Amino acid sequence: MQVPLKINFHNLARSDAIEARVRQRVARLSKVGNNLVACRVTIEAPHKQPHRSTVGITIDVSTPGKEIVVKREQRHHESHGDAYAVIGVAFDALERQLEDQRRINRHEVKAHDGPVYAHVVQLYQEQGYGFIETPTQPNVYFHRDVVNNGDFAALTVGCQVLYTLAAGEGPMGPQASRVQLVRGGHSVR
Repeated sequence: MQVPLKINFHNLARSDAIEARVRQRVARLSKVGNNLVACRVTIEAPHKQPHRSTVGITIDVSTPGKEIVVKREQRHHESHGDAYAVIGVAFDALERQLEDQRRINRHEVKAHDGPVYAHVVQLYQEQGYGFIETPTQPNVYFHRDVVNNGDFAALTVGCQVLYTLAAGEGPMGPQASRVQLVRGGHSVR
């Protein structure tokens, strides 16, 4: 990690045993190989009333290009007084998210077979092409020939579309094999 681990206790006395468990789990995260930049962990007792006695943990991890926050809370009677249980649940959830992020970064995630929503971010009407922003990619090229129903002239920057990603990349990078204007869709800014 580029930034040292920060562990905070809030409304709860500092515990060397809990801190050691957190450090152990963070060391395990580092082995996953996600290039962790920073990790901040807060262990807290959000409610001081006995009938609402809970143990909570917030883990904030920074990786290149993404920040992941996991927050878990468990009532004292559910954890049987064991703060380690909520720590384990939170770190397990974080590990799954980091694994998912690693698969996305390595392009191991299976592409959707059907159309996906996106919006137009650049449009060159005279040249007959444009770019859409998708949930996973910022600039996907499309040509007027792939726009359904001859709706290329009806497209505007910010309009919502459905698209299908082409199997291979073209000279402009990722490209859509099909773009369809969403009628009645709201412009996205």
